[in-house]
Amino acid sequence: MNNPKDLHSNHQSYTTTLVRQLDQCLQSLPEGLTSEITLTQEWKSMIASYEYMNNLHKEKTLNRTTTRHFIDVKSAVHDLRMRVDAHYSEAYSSVVARREATIQQAIGSKHMRYARRIQLLQELHREWGQLPSLMHLHERALWQRFKTAVKEAQHYESKTRHFEVADVGVAYHVKKHLLHEAKMVQKDLTKSQALQRLREIELHWRNLPNANVDLDKRLRTKLRAIQRAVEERPEE
Repeated sequence: MNNPKDLHSNHQSYTTTLVRQLDQCLQSLPEGLTSEITLTQEWKSMIASYEYMNNLHKEKTLNRTTTRHFIDVKSAVHDLRMRVDAHYSEAYSSVVARREATIQQAIGSKHMRYARRIQLLQELHREWGQLPSLMHLHERALWQRFKTAVKEAQHYESKTRHFEVADVGVAYHVKKHLLHEAKMVQKDLTKSQALQRLREIELHWRNLPNANVDLDKRLRTKLRAIQRAVEERPEE
């Protein structure tokens, strides 16, 4: 077994180098810290060196001078580990939160109009690709949820697009019916009754989608003409 005196010079140089390296890392935090620091060769090397020195310390093969250096190393390693873990955890949680928000946006997009929905889904795909990667299994699970949300939104969008087209056609016929009813109201009811019913017709009209810009404008013009005629009627 080696005598502690024979180890003294090597250990002292070793620990001094470690302390200097750790101090440099500590000085660069958090600006120089990345989420990959725990995977870098430098970090692995320092941790391995620390574990080696820790074993020697436990075996009490270090003299007092080297032990003091080791305590500095131990303190620096603990500080660095705590700061690395805190920064990494915060960064990781931030990415998870952004991915979760993206998934929720994809789910909510099915309530949007056709063109806006397509645009948003494309934007969400781009944003997803620009975010840092997470741990493989976690990343994969979130990606599957995102793909499912997008697929459901696209499927809903196809159905909604079909219904929107159908609703536009229905709206045109409903407005024609309301216009016909307005004409009957103008003829058959008193002024106050006619104005009340015309307000109800207009409210119903506003809740309908526009059928066609030109057609809708012509129908709207006819309705307004009836409303003005009733408003200008003398009091009965």
